[in-house]
Amino acid sequence: MSSSSTALTQDKQPSWLFSAEEIASIPSYEKQFVRKLAAYIIVCSEMLSLPLPVAHYAVVLLTRYDMLYDLEPRTEAPYIAAACLFLACKVQETHKRLRDVVYWTVKVRTRKSKDFPGGEQVVEGSVRYVEEKENLLSAERDVLRCLHFDIFLETPHSSIVQLAKTYGDTRENQRMLAQFALNVLHDTFVSIPFLHIRYRAKEIATALVAFAAAMYDYPLPDKTTENSLVVAFHDYFQVNRLVLNEIWKRVLDCYEPES
Repeated sequence: MSSSSTALTQDKQPSWLFSAEEIASIPSYEKQFVRKLAAYIIVCSEMLSLPLPVAHYAVVLLTRYDMLYDLEPRTEAPYIAAACLFLACKVQETHKRLRDVVYWTVKVRTRKSKDFPGGEQVVEGSVRYVEEKENLLSAERDVLRCLHFDIFLETPHSSIVQLAKTYGDTRENQRMLAQFALNVLHDTFVSIPFLHIRYRAKEIATALVAFAAAMYDYPLPDKTTENSLVVAFHDYFQVNRLVLNEIWKRVLDCYEPES
């Protein structure tokens, strides 16, 4: 995939965003492969007892990488995914030892294989461990070079919580809005990971909180409300309503097979 120019978010933070045309040009088999790698990252993160935002961070790094350097099915792709997870741990300051990352990424990757139906267990210090460690570290250097060492990004999690606290009139409604939106957010990282390099994190957060409110028939203030003292929910992060509609459509697609 050809690279796209780096866009700037409204709060002046650099962000990698790609056009709808660029994402639509990705072959369907490659999209499916990236989804499988995203699911692989999620499972590995669970085995490593990592918070979900770390795994989600890694998925965004993976999709950025794919836009610049095709992740079509090839043997080194799982190492790229593992490297993205290892980098996400570092950036998010959720430190995991390299040996643990190697152990679980190998075990998950080899599960249900003919030789290792339960997953290969790589012991630190073994020849196999050294080989796997070097492959992961090589992939980490590859990811850093490909992304020009720009691996810092914003994810929607904190903005979802902020919006829920702002517009939920009770603690229960705040919890309801946040939990539903975060659950849907998690689904998007596996089913439609390219959503997160198409739109800003705050745009996605706003759309998902609005989606949660619609599902629970919970009214959010907009410009048609009588209370002019309350900022319209889409104006909180200055999100265009057309963008919200686009994200809503993609979120609904999240639960349907992507063409």
